[in-house]
Parts: sequence; structure tokens; C-alpha cells
Amino acid sequence: MTKTRIAVWAALVIIPAILIMWVALPQRSHVETEYVSPSDVFIRPSEVEDAQRKAEAGDTKAARDLAGYYLFGEGYDEAFSEAKSRHWNFVAAENGDVDTQKYLVHCYVDEYVSNPTEAKLLLQYAVTKNWRGAKAELDKIIKSEEIKAQKK
Repeated sequence: MTKTRIAVWAALVIIPAILIMWVALPQRSHVETEYVSPSDVFIRPSEVEDAQRKAEAGDTKAARDLAGYYLFGEGYDEAFSEAKSRHWNFVAAENGDVDTQKYLVHCYVDEYVSNPTEAKLLLQYAVTKNWRGAKAELDKIIKSEEIKAQKK
């Protein structure tokens, strides 16, 4: 190609394409981010009693909200917060919330490192209730224990 042909080609093809992209693409001077605090996601203190009634009646969303409220809420002792959060997560799982069942199974597997006996009992309970993922995780733990026992 000669220099003239390249210049003509650039003028007819490349420069209009760049101009079209520049005009067609939205221009953003900055990106706005929104901060979301736990109090925006979970229930407020004034809503706790109503949520407890709903959760006890089988509302899994209310139980999950209470679990988050106690876990991320302010002004509670850490042990109390964890116990209340675990209780409401358990209520949601018992009422059939699959995501909470999987979450608790994951917690039980993590707990196995520090308290294997209790974690196995909790996983066995989860298996009897057909919680999602519980059988597979319990089978992994049993298999790893068998392998450790064989090595001894």
C-alpha cells in the first residue's frame, strides 16, 4: 500500500470509527459508591420482637434477619451474639432454608478442627434432616479419619 492509500483509508475508516465510539460510549467523570451498613441490611432493634414472632411461626427470612442482627448488631457480648445468631440460623435451617442449611454445614466443618466430636454430632444431625451438603461433608471427615487411623 502506498502512503496515500494508507492516509485515505485511515481518514475514511479508522478516524470515523474512533469518533463513533467516543460519542456512543457513556462519559463518566466519576463512579459513585454507596456504603451499606449492617443496620441497613438486617432488622432494626424496634423490629426484633415482630421478627421473633415471624421466625417462630416458620418465616425463614425473619430467622435469617435475626441471625444477622445478633451477629452484626452492636452492644452485645461476643459469645451472646454468636449463640443467638447460631440459634436463629438453626431455626431457619430447621424450617427448610437451604442456604442456611449449607451455611451451618460449612460452620460445622470449620468447627471440626477445634471440636471434632461436637462437629461430627452436628453433621450427623444435619444428615438425618437431609440438609444440603451435610452427607458429603460428613463422608469426607469419616474418610479422613479412616486414613489417619490406617497410618498409625
